[in-house]
Amino acid sequence: RLIYQAHDGQIEDIVAVYDRGVPLTKDADYATYALLNAATVSSGTYATCFAEGLFRLNASPAGTVTCDVKGDKTGGVYVNSAPTIVRRIVNRATVLTDPADLYEPSFTRIGVAQPAEIGFWSGVDDVITVADALAQIMGSVGGWAGFRRNGKLEVNIFEAPATQPVLYLDVTDAIEVKRDKLPSALTPPPWRHRVGYQKNYT
Repeated sequence: RLIYQAHDGQIEDIVAVYDRGVPLTKDADYATYALLNAATVSSGTYATCFAEGLFRLNASPAGTVTCDVKGDKTGGVYVNSAPTIVRRIVNRATVLTDPADLYEPSFTRIGVAQPAEIGFWSGVDDVITVADALAQIMGSVGGWAGFRRNGKLEVNIFEAPATQPVLYLDVTDAIEVKRDKLPSALTPPPWRHRVGYQKNYT
């Protein structure tokens, strides 16, 4: 049927589709899979179904098919910055409740401090975890995501200090450097710890 799925739900746009690197021309958008499947797609073009993350070619491709996508638009809201994408993934792929389980001030602050548009792609064969995805996304803007002591998820970025330091220390301030012995339980350092528990089935 020459129908390809770029996302498992509503998307913002399929900006471009390429057949072996050659760009095709965008045709009409259809509201449902059924309408897209029944449509007549002009030669050298592709039709879309933004509501279901689909596009359809006119003829069998000459090579690998790739596309540029503005992705997830769950609930009719498209997100494209690091903190908003993190929030969307948390909502879609975890048991956390938004906003009860999130430290909202951090998302608001980073949204202002780092509003840059970013892209993130996870393929159908990826085995990436949510934690890995959040680390990659926030790492792209020099930040991280993690849980506070009260159990709420926060996002943050590394920033230069806002005030002047009260003290500078360098090598001229070091009187002596010496290596202390490790505790007796770690001398010599163990190369293996055996932990008996249960079978790891996954």
